[in-house]
Amino acid sequence: MENQEIFFLAGLPRSGNTLLSAILNQNPEFYSSPLSDLAVGLGNLDILNLSQNALRNKEVDERNKNAASLYAKNYYSDINKRYIFDRNKEWATDNHLSLINKYITNNPKIIFTVRNVSDILASLILIKKDIFLKQMQEDKDLKMTTLEDENENIADFILYYNELFVTAFKSLDNCLNEKNKKNILLVDYDELTSKPEKTMKSIYDFLDLEEYSHNFNNIEKIETDNDLLAGDPKNMHEVRSKISKQKKTKSVFSKKAIQRYDKMNIWH
Repeated sequence: MENQEIFFLAGLPRSGNTLLSAILNQNPEFYSSPLSDLAVGLGNLDILNLSQNALRNKEVDERNKNAASLYAKNYYSDINKRYIFDRNKEWATDNHLSLINKYITNNPKIIFTVRNVSDILASLILIKKDIFLKQMQEDKDLKMTTLEDENENIADFILYYNELFVTAFKSLDNCLNEKNKKNILLVDYDELTSKPEKTMKSIYDFLDLEEYSHNFNNIEKIETDNDLLAGDPKNMHEVRSKISKQKKTKSVFSKKAIQRYDKMNIWH
């Protein structure tokens, strides 16, 4: 589709990213993707641009750059929607921001979902506890702190060794950098679930688009994820049809542990 515009949907794990994507897809002008490989493809082409031949030959360098730009432009050629939201939790990292600026746009719009760290950890443990315990037992190179509480041991494992969480959390520095204020919008899970109308208004204002009336009592996820193939529980990315806030943290952690983890909520 001509004049198609790409926005970017990133964020912390278990922070409402899939929920927000399902809500955005209610707008007939929007297409919010499943977790996407657009960044992977651009990263591979970027490596090609840094190859020895491209560095010594200006024509080859220009062809490689054009190929990467066309790849990004044509990635969603099968989608007949004006606005695309490409979902990748890492879009706000230094490397991914560089790819956006090189090959897509120098004025990106990135929506980054966040959630209290204690709630993220509790949600991950409730749904993936057995998987984490198995990983901890199998990796003999990990130097884990030995805490009395099993859930806190798992939480430390996630905080320091879970690549998805660590990478996404590091990108928060870019989200909070004043120079990126016009390019990155933080969306808090608690705000999204308790004040959805207000949250969506802030998103449309950020994108400078006309508001759409979303239905928060009939939410449908249009894509199907093969979570089992990815090594996750089959219900890892389920979305409830009616928006609601899930709060089970107190059943997982002590009050002291919750306070420790929530000191990491640096966006507050």
